[in-house]
Amino acid sequence: MKITEKQTHQAYNISKAVYLGEISFQDGRSQLADKHSMNPNSAADFINNFKCMMDGKRFTRTLNAYSTKYFLENIKLDFGTESLINALTSLKLHI
Repeated sequence: MKITEKQTHQAYNISKAVYLGEISFQDGRSQLADKHSMNPNSAADFINNFKCMMDGKRFTRTLNAYSTKYFLENIKLDFGTESLINALTSLKLHI
């Protein structure tokens, strides 16, 4: 099933909360699945990809073009240029 733009927005917010330690990985995954009708495996992929982007590490599960762009834009807004550079490094390693 295709990930919608609304699901992408929620996935970003929840992934950010997991990364910041505000909620657990399992809670984030459950919220995306239960409240936002996202496949639990896709939810886990989004959360893991966000962490990899923030850490500048390679991720292996693909995000769609809209989700990738949305994550990059919002990482820059929320965390600044250094984190965007990490995210771009992560994306380059993925490609």
